[in-house]
Amino acid sequence: SAQYGFACIPPHRAPGIPAESVEAMLLLRVLQMSGAELPLEVEASKSVHDLKVAIQAAIGVPIAEQRLALGTAELNDAQLLCDIDGLQGHGSMLSVVRVQPPPWCWPARILPAGPGECHKFVLYEDPEITTTEVLYTNPRDDDFGRRVEEQWHRLGLHSTPSLGLHAGEELSFEYGIDGESCKQISFGEETLHCPVFGVGGAGDFARACLEAAMELPHDRVWPKESLERAVLPQGEGDAPEQVRLVQVRLLGAVEEASHVEVPAFASFAELHHSVAAALFFRGHFFSEGFSLWTADGFFLLPTRIDLHFLQPSVQPEGTDPFAWVAVPRSASAVAIAGVGIFEPSAVPPKPADCARIGFLVSPWAIGRGTEPPTKPLPGMETFKKTIPEGFAKAARHHTAGLSSSAPLKDLGLEVSEADDFAATKCLEGGAVMQLFE
Repeated sequence: SAQYGFACIPPHRAPGIPAESVEAMLLLRVLQMSGAELPLEVEASKSVHDLKVAIQAAIGVPIAEQRLALGTAELNDAQLLCDIDGLQGHGSMLSVVRVQPPPWCWPARILPAGPGECHKFVLYEDPEITTTEVLYTNPRDDDFGRRVEEQWHRLGLHSTPSLGLHAGEELSFEYGIDGESCKQISFGEETLHCPVFGVGGAGDFARACLEAAMELPHDRVWPKESLERAVLPQGEGDAPEQVRLVQVRLLGAVEEASHVEVPAFASFAELHHSVAAALFFRGHFFSEGFSLWTADGFFLLPTRIDLHFLQPSVQPEGTDPFAWVAVPRSASAVAIAGVGIFEPSAVPPKPADCARIGFLVSPWAIGRGTEPPTKPLPGMETFKKTIPEGFAKAARHHTAGLSSSAPLKDLGLEVSEADDFAATKCLEGGAVMQLFE
């Protein structure tokens, strides 16, 4: 082909000798672009395509990206090796050229990782600007959609996350390669919806790709191989306001807590990935996964990639680190809001003149829809019946910045003496009883 400076070699076979009779082995030398030689022994009756399969197995270059040449002539996939003049002897030299399709043939540049991150990004950007008319619909009224002429670059990204299920793997993402699909990202066999990344939006594109790579399944399980490849930031050169210090310990453990830094606006999925790696480096691997709770027993952390450290209720005061407790799936625990989270055998006594009521929480049921993630315990059920408007009223007062209270004795003995922990005979593994005093 003229594009690559090759000419196709015409078929050649001695007259009267059928291909089926050729059983000889050929010892070929394949010259790579790096200058290294790859020796291959193949049957002469095999095709050029078969030879490319062997090259892919040996050096990893996809068949579609290989161009094989003998001298200056390109070989055709359908040709049999025994038909090619010049390959009948041993030690024939072929050369292989890798011709990459868009976006990998476009100019590339390295994007820096954010504060508190060790991810690697190589961006490939089409130098030409693409213009597309995009329809933006109104979810409330189809008649009020509008068309906007958007300008954008076609993009590709090689990303190597330092954490998560794909830690240490080079992932490939493509954006708008067909010149039309400017609202979706291709990731392997998946198609991800996204906003239009206009001119100058390469950083947002890379961040969207990273979020896709960092998603965490509901079971909160990490392959051991991914944790072995994980890399945690060392905090060198990052401004204090750009990172958050996280402190995590295992439920019931007496050893010193593990510490790790995460980006200031990391998602809760990223937090889980960082904690999983930090615990693994301390010798803790949970094949069934774990859940994360705030150390004060108030919150079970979600795993979603689109929720970040923005909730005021989980912010520590001053410069204190975020303190979490990891609860293995095989373990059960009791979280007392404002007090802490404990193994069932280590729950502190109930204070006098205090009720303990709450819920049974199943972290592994959240988001699955197969069973309720929380179940009120008897004391909580009684409390809800005692105060018919209790929850709605509390919500209104909270929103208005007001507060209301009532003497515990006025709620009756069933509530004032309730102790849902004492009333529960045993907890199954993976369940957490969350109590309020």
